[in-house]
Amino acid sequence: MAVVAALVFGGACSVYGIIVYLHRASVVSDFLAGSRDLNRVHAADHAVRVSSVLDLIALGLTAILLITWLYRISKDLHEKRPGHVQYSPGWAIGGWFIPFLSLVRPYQVVRDLWRSSDANGWRGDPASLVGLWWATFLIANFTSLVVSRMPEDTLSQFRSHDHGHVVSNVIDIVATVVAILMVRALTRRVDAVPTPLLIPVAAYGMQFNPAPGWPAPPAGWTPPPGWQPDPAWPPAPPGWRFWVDAPG
Repeated sequence: MAVVAALVFGGACSVYGIIVYLHRASVVSDFLAGSRDLNRVHAADHAVRVSSVLDLIALGLTAILLITWLYRISKDLHEKRPGHVQYSPGWAIGGWFIPFLSLVRPYQVVRDLWRSSDANGWRGDPASLVGLWWATFLIANFTSLVVSRMPEDTLSQFRSHDHGHVVSNVIDIVATVVAILMVRALTRRVDAVPTPLLIPVAAYGMQFNPAPGWPAPPAGWTPPPGWQPDPAWPPAPPGWRFWVDAPG
């Protein structure tokens, strides 16, 4: 919920950015047409500066929460399905900061988590969601980089620069919506993975003790890693001891 809230805040900042950049472009057009209302010019510049500060706050907040969320669900899935997840939780953090590798590794981590959260492989058309999320993320960052390098030597170029920011903010909004959908969908998938029955490795002198209503296992049987009881069996009583001293 914190990640979604941060993304919504970032989307709202992008909407505000569209408004203020369009307004400043309009002010520049009026200035080129002969208007000399400097108060209006200063007000438009101030609104753009406020928008830039809000964008930086939204970017930092979203980055911290998104990486934290990705690390936590990666760690959670590793605990639920040991051996099924290819990338360690550390890649959920480090993958964002390694030059060039950061262009693909976060996507690979999310794709791996999506696959590993379903024993039957891809489900729910993930290619169009995980892939679309990363594609819009890269396009939004590339567009922002291009706009930041646009010339501002003349008023006409300055106005074109503002229009470029409008386009960039529109793409940011699209990327934000897709990111929200991806975060919510992947969180639901990982949450739906059942927590494995926490059974210690059988020690000498101990035997598995099935809960009431469960079928008796063969002598010396030990649950394999990740084993789950049949959903048709009755739930184990609270505090039930699955390992007890063997007779004798």
